Amino acid sequence: MPQGQGRTYAAVIGVTVGMLVAGLGVPLAYGRFDNGATTTAAGQSQLSQVPGSSSSTLGRSATAGATTGPAAGLGPAHAGSSSLGSAGNPSVSGLGAASGPGGPGNPSGTGKTGLRATDQGVTATTVKLGVVLLDIRALEPLGFAQPHFTPQEQQQQYQTFIDQVNREGGLNGRKIVPDYKTYNALDTNGAQSGPAICIQLAENDKVFAAIGVLGGNMDVCLTQQYGIPAISNTSQITEAYSKSRYLLMSLFASLERAAANWGDLSARTGIVTGHKTGTVSSDTPVETKPEQALVDALKADGQPVTYRAHLAGDQASAQSQLPIEIQKMQAAGVDTVFLCTNFVVAIQFVQTAEKQGFRPHYLVSDIGSITADGLVQSMPSSFDGALGFTQGAFARPEPPADTKCRTDFNKATGNHYAAGNEAAGTTLFCWMVKAFAEGARLAGTNLTRLGVAYAYQHMTLHLGHTLPGHLAPGKTDYADEMRIIKFSTACKCYQPDGQAMSVRY
Repeated sequence: MPQGQGRTYAAVIGVTVGMLVAGLGVPLAYGRFDNGATTTAAGQSQLSQVPGSSSSTLGRSATAGATTGPAAGLGPAHAGSSSLGSAGNPSVSGLGAASGPGGPGNPSGTGKTGLRATDQGVTATTVKLGVVLLDIRALEPLGFAQPHFTPQEQQQQYQTFIDQVNREGGLNGRKIVPDYKTYNALDTNGAQSGPAICIQLAENDKVFAAIGVLGGNMDVCLTQQYGIPAISNTSQITEAYSKSRYLLMSLFASLERAAANWGDLSARTGIVTGHKTGTVSSDTPVETKPEQALVDALKADGQPVTYRAHLAGDQASAQSQLPIEIQKMQAAGVDTVFLCTNFVVAIQFVQTAEKQGFRPHYLVSDIGSITADGLVQSMPSSFDGALGFTQGAFARPEPPADTKCRTDFNKATGNHYAAGNEAAGTTLFCWMVKAFAEGARLAGTNLTRLGVAYAYQHMTLHLGHTLPGHLAPGKTDYADEMRIIKFSTACKCYQPDGQAMSVRY
């Protein structure tokens, strides 16, 4: 990769564009709930207010007749597991009771339906939902593109499914009102950067929740700093989920859990038996933490790592380190390399290694999105046969739930998106809208952020192109299975290489 192009990509690394778009390669079908639940806690506008307090126990209705429709049914039978302060399910401190009808935080009072404003962004008739669109048009000259993925097209797709939810009764009688924001993947400190959009949604617009492409650490900002529920199509380090009080939900496993399972399956399947292994990671928490989990899992399976290449988080410094680290790996006899890094560093490592005559067997994963076909097109011939460990299902033909999302969109808009990559964004956005809607319904008519945090831990999802997983108290990172895929330079693509496997961690 030319140095100038590498530096351009470096800006992308910090905002994890690779992970964001890799989610598009795993079209998602929306899920359902086995049960509903009531909730009593009302929320305040800032997570830092009323520290350590939680005014009620979820699972019992605060007001007579407060639970209707899909949210009904859990009630006292689950009282032992529904308290957010119970073991394995920490309290969402600071999200205390909102003011009564007509008071501060509830200017609308009670509506004709008997509903009332219950939290920030929730009135008697509406729920304000932040929806973040991704603008990657600046990357198109570098060959990085996705069909039907302009911000305008993304908004049309989201709006179609939001309209569908609203026509079908909304969120227990309230309609979703989207608040669209465009996130520019190359903007690190401007109006379209992750931090700026977080502030716009939380402080200026006061949304109730957010979904979408939550790059630039936007997911952490929204959930931890402002106590706003968020559904992201990327994963985070483990502590991000607990520190968010489980307001953060993701499709993929946490980075550490995914890395541990990657290492464990590599050992259990015999792939690394008899080989000397090395790891490559950059000096950032989103890479150092999963790399350590990978090494620990391999060691626990009797497969210690021979050499660990730790690169600087700064892209220019990392590039200068690569030749030296590759020489050290060669000298140590490494023949199998785990690329536990972002796709930019991974590409540079493989290209530099090939120039130096180092052609090891490569093992990659969803970490850094190196399992996404579109991000490894420039890999040299030594990447042929690389094994990817993915939580994506690689399902063919298109799952029925994905087909419904796509055909519903086409019918509503007059478009003709075909199955596969052309409709990848459509099915992803369909899943996100439906998942948020069902979570809000599960939280009950007394809709609060506490209730949504509870819902995110009790949802039963069935995702089309994602391997099975589950959510549970203290677990809002979904995926629980992996499968191996193999890269072929002939088609510049991955192909399935075996069945899905259950994981240990």
